[in-house]
Formats: sequence, C-alpha cells, structure tokens
Amino acid sequence: MGGAVVDFSDTSSWKEKNATTLIYAYDFEGKRREGELEKQPHTLGVSLESLSIVETTSWVFKNDDEPSSKTGYALAEHIWGSGRLQVSCLHAFALGTNKNECFDTIAIRIYPTDEESLIKTSRFDKWSFRDGKNQRPSEGWLQDEIGRIDYYSANEYMEKSSVTARLFLDKKSFDALVLKVRAGGALGSVHLVIFADLYQFAYEAAFADFGETRNYGILCADKSSGRTGFTRARLDEMRLVWSALTPAGRGSGADLGTDDFLDEDPHRGQDAVAFAVERVAGDVRHLRDRMDGLYLGSFLLVALLAGFGVSNWMGF
Repeated sequence: MGGAVVDFSDTSSWKEKNATTLIYAYDFEGKRREGELEKQPHTLGVSLESLSIVETTSWVFKNDDEPSSKTGYALAEHIWGSGRLQVSCLHAFALGTNKNECFDTIAIRIYPTDEESLIKTSRFDKWSFRDGKNQRPSEGWLQDEIGRIDYYSANEYMEKSSVTARLFLDKKSFDALVLKVRAGGALGSVHLVIFADLYQFAYEAAFADFGETRNYGILCADKSSGRTGFTRARLDEMRLVWSALTPAGRGSGADLGTDDFLDEDPHRGQDAVAFAVERVAGDVRHLRDRMDGLYLGSFLLVALLAGFGVSNWMGF
C-alpha cells in the first residue's frame, strides 16, 4: 500500500459508515487516503483440545406459550469445548482506540434446537454473497442466524478476556453426538468449521499465502462494565475422528490430541534410568548367549571335520 500495513492494532482514526462497513485511513505515496472494511461471512477452523457434556438441573416455571412445559425441575444439556483456531486469529476491536485484543483460542458451546428454526434462520451459504444475485441485509449476511460469537473483556468478575462461540445443532444430531461421546470410545480429534460474519482486509484476503495466518475482526463497544462485542455465526461442520490407536476411555471431559502414551509410561523419571539399564543388560546377555552358541557350534564343526580327517587317514 506504499506505507505502513493497516491492521486491527490501532483503530483510533476509524469511523463507521454503516452497520457492515467501516472507513479507515492510510498513507499511500505520501498522501492520506481512506479505505473501506466490510463485514463478510468467513470460515473459522477450530481444533478442539477438550470436549465435555454439561448437564444442568434447574427449577423452571410453566411457559404458557409452550403447552408441553410444566413447573418443576428440568434437565438441560449442552456440549462444551475449547480449542485453537487453525491458521487464523480473531481481533476484538473498538473504534477510536489502540487498545485491542487478539485471540488464537476460542471456547465452544453447542446447544440443541429444533430443525425448523435452523432451516428458517440459515438462509445463506458460502457462495450466496458472492454471486451478486442477493443484496446484503442491513445488519450483515448472517443477521438471522441464531448462533453467535461473543467477546467479553476482563473485568471485576472475569480474570481474563474471552471469545466464546454459542452454536446450535438440531435435536436429533445433538442427541446422537452426546450418546457417542458418553460411550467413551477412542476419540482421537474433533474439528469444527464455524461460518461467521467477520471483518477482514481485502488486501489480506486477496494476497495472503496459503498457510499464512488470516486476521479477522469483531467490532466491539466500550461500556461501563467493560468491552463487549458479538457477531452472528453458524456451526457449518463438525468432524469427529475415532481412532483405534487412541487409548480407550476417552469421552466426556477428555483432552484431545495429547501424547497419552507418555503419561501412561510406567518407566518415567528415575525409573526410566533403571529401565534403560535393564534393557541394555538384557541385550548384552542376549548377545553373549548368541556368541556362546556360535563358539560352541564352531568347536563342534572343527571336531567333526577333524574326525572325518582321521577316519580317512586310517582308511575307514
């Protein structure tokens, strides 16, 4: 761009054009210019490092709008996990400041819902906004999605700032997934693809090399309780890898992708030295036994040949 590369670290001079477009200033060939930054749907890959089933029993009152509801204790479940963003970072930024945060990890919460709600709210796929046939809604392409990604800054109640995705599966798929996780099979890895409305610089989208970290932004606002922000999102894909090579017993609450065989090795620490010495001693004993057998075989062979020689000399 002929000057310093613009990023999300300093947004002190940025301003809002509309609900989905921001204007930022930059220097090019000695002149001050303006560029536009648009909120568009992007995919975020997440590799989960933990996965749990969370059960909550709470007292609820009858909802007159739902004939099947009643007053009493009710059990609710959701899937909780945390993971690392794959080749991407999320920037939580606000206008008029140079104090923004960047995340390469994200917490995941997945809830069940009815399939009709998902079908009704998920109106756009990955290519709907690119073919030019549809006009972008005023609040963004994914404004009707019931899922979202939330950012909360650290405050008196939260020690650390966080980014959390609140996503949904239809009830049938959710229940089937919960049963599999509870079965405690050999779950090797879990990968998610989240489809979310995010800001990204056009030059990065066009020229970033394959495998180079992509930078996406969530617009936030500073409030008395701290900085908060959110964007609409959808669970686009969830891939579970069941591996026969993974130690059994993984399931709810399991850590994924770790070298568990190291943790289960009985020959660790000081015992490892004794184990190694015993292995070497055993190899030496085995080698010595083989050498003794070789010497014995050689001696018998020489004796046999000598016997044949004496017999021939005596004329037998």
